[in-house]
Amino acid sequence: MVKKLLLISLLTIASLALVGCVKEEPEKEITLTVNNQFTEMTEGDTIQLSYGTNDTEGVLLTSSNTDVLTITDTGLVEAIGEGEATITLTSKENSKYTYTFNVIVNRLITISFPSDEVIITEGETINLVPTSNDDDGVTYDSTNKDIFVVDPLGNVTAKKEGSAYLTFTSVTDNTKQESVKITVRKLINLHLDQTSEVFIVGDGKLISYISNDDVEFSSSNTAVVSVTEQGVMVAEGPGEAIITVTSTYDNSVSDTITIVVFNYTENIEITGNSLMNIGMTNELSIIVTPDQAFSTVLWETTDETIATVDENGIVTALQKGTVTITATSALDDSVVDTFDIEILNILVVDSTTQSGDTLEYLGVELEFGINLFATISTALANAVDDTAIYVLEGTYIEDFIIDNSRISLIGVNAIIEGNVIVSANDIHMMNFQFSGNSTISNDEPIEHFIFEDNHISNLTSVGDFINLNTANGITIINNIFDDVESDFINIEDFRLGQILIQYNHIINANNAITVLAENEYDITTSIEIYRNELNSVNEAFNINLLYGSQQKDIEAIVRFNAVDSFIGFAAKSNVSNEIDFTLNFWGTAELDYNDFENIDPFYLR
Repeated sequence: MVKKLLLISLLTIASLALVGCVKEEPEKEITLTVNNQFTEMTEGDTIQLSYGTNDTEGVLLTSSNTDVLTITDTGLVEAIGEGEATITLTSKENSKYTYTFNVIVNRLITISFPSDEVIITEGETINLVPTSNDDDGVTYDSTNKDIFVVDPLGNVTAKKEGSAYLTFTSVTDNTKQESVKITVRKLINLHLDQTSEVFIVGDGKLISYISNDDVEFSSSNTAVVSVTEQGVMVAEGPGEAIITVTSTYDNSVSDTITIVVFNYTENIEITGNSLMNIGMTNELSIIVTPDQAFSTVLWETTDETIATVDENGIVTALQKGTVTITATSALDDSVVDTFDIEILNILVVDSTTQSGDTLEYLGVELEFGINLFATISTALANAVDDTAIYVLEGTYIEDFIIDNSRISLIGVNAIIEGNVIVSANDIHMMNFQFSGNSTISNDEPIEHFIFEDNHISNLTSVGDFINLNTANGITIINNIFDDVESDFINIEDFRLGQILIQYNHIINANNAITVLAENEYDITTSIEIYRNELNSVNEAFNINLLYGSQQKDIEAIVRFNAVDSFIGFAAKSNVSNEIDFTLNFWGTAELDYNDFENIDPFYLR
């Protein structure tokens, strides 16, 4: 065991002595060189790095930012994204030996446009802007400025027919370009002289148009209008068709004309309202024969002071009267129709109406405050000469004055309780009921007063119900006086005209009919009292023709009347009168002449 330990120790000493005798070698210097060093790349570019080294183990290749660029073990450099990165070469034998250089990666500029060709028309301007990621934008250029021009904003203006290219160039990288073909088409001017026309079946006509190129023709309904290649339109049947004229160069350019075709007009008939009120308008219509015949007519009126008619058949009523409207076919002046229209001047009184109300009466539309009123006096205040005032059902407790000429007051189940003063000529009152404190009188000389078809009863007024002084031309006809108990008719100081009192029925009156002269009257004056029925009266007739001490031999006749149950005189007159009282019934077969005063029995036969 001791021998073995000794042997090991000797061997160790010998080895250490041997090592101490070996000489130390120097460190190897590693060389790294780049043969194609570069500083810039563009996104997407690749470069094969060429380098040299004496490192027998090789070189480690790295990028400081792989988002910007990458490098493979074989030295292939690829630009990934915009930015800056450092490429490092490191010796594998000794890592202290490195080689670095910086590379800037620029953005890859792209320019694109959605189509290969854009078609525009001469004179047209459009804006054409490409899609680009160049923050500095693009420039625009035309390869042929005779065809089109472009401004810095991309507004392209077509100059003349032809083709050229629009070039987009990157401001950042002028090697980056994109182009689009611009085709300029000729500007077609196409215009028809008319937009519509009327034909009669069988008519033919050449289309009138202006165009700077060839055209073609078509019809929307050849059964109505056909059209030839030369543009001749022929009306085939009634109806409507649209004729289209289209450019053969550019079918987007067209113009149209609407043709309405009618049958030949054989007859026309006017329809409409034959009754109108002043101020009213009414549209007349035309019915033509045969169906779908030409209906345009020319309108005329026989009297434009009464009513006018316009080119559309709208009649405007101006004043009371009757007018004839004539329609003449615009196609054939031998085809004519006429239509009579009566122009009324009416107002209506309805006690139930108020502001905002309307009413149709006699075919006339009425409006409150214009020709519809709630009281008679308001209607009269709005009336003019020649007005007919219809008073509808109701009781009208009011006094009123009639001071416009030619006024007709017509009751429709209307009751008047009030004093009526007549202050104008040609007044007509009819179809009323009078009661209470009602009277009829005038406050100045009047002419032509008519009181007709009225019913008077239950009067509370004292004196004469009708009291007319200096009134010429009076007609009192077909009235009923029931339980009046006052004087019915009192006419004084007549001067001229006819006094006609007939067909009245008088019951329970004081003095029924009194006609008295006060001043000289005209020889043509006549008094005619016919066919009245008088019952239970005090005095039936009092006719006195004396003015001063004179009287005239006028026509004065009291005939065919029936008088029954009188208290005072059946009839009386002035002395020496020649009034004809013949052919009356006096309530008895045998007359008592004491019932008559100043009446010659000869005139009582």
